[in-house]
Amino acid sequence: MGRSEEAALESAIEQALLHLAKLAFPPSSDPRRGWKASVVKQRVGIEKRIRRNPGLQSKMEALHQEAWEDARKLAIAEMAAHNETPTIPDECPFSINDVRDESFWPKALSLLADASGSQRGSKGFDR
Repeated sequence: MGRSEEAALESAIEQALLHLAKLAFPPSSDPRRGWKASVVKQRVGIEKRIRRNPGLQSKMEALHQEAWEDARKLAIAEMAAHNETPTIPDECPFSINDVRDESFWPKALSLLADASGSQRGSKGFDR
C-alpha cells in the first residue's frame, strides 16, 4: 500500500467532513448547492480506495481524526469568505461510519430549535 493511496483516502475523508460540517453548521438558512453532491462523490471515492487497498481500513479512524482538524479549519475559512460566522465544534461530530454511510445526512444544527422534541443521536443528529 502506497503513501499516495493513504493521502488520497485522507483527502477524500477531509472533503466529506468539510461538506458534512457545512451542511450541519450553516450560519444561513440556504446551504450552498453542491455540498451533498460533494459528500456523495467523496463517499464513492472512499469506498473505492478501501476496496482496492483493504489495508487502508485499519487506518481509517486515525485518518478521520486528522482530516477533521483540517476540514473544520477549511469550513470556517470558506464560510468566512461569504461573511458567515459558523460555530463548528473542535471535536468531530461525525463518526467514520457517518462519513461512509450513504444514508446519513446531518440536519442544519445551527438552525434547528430543540423545541420539536425530536430524538437525536449521541452527537445531536437524527438517526
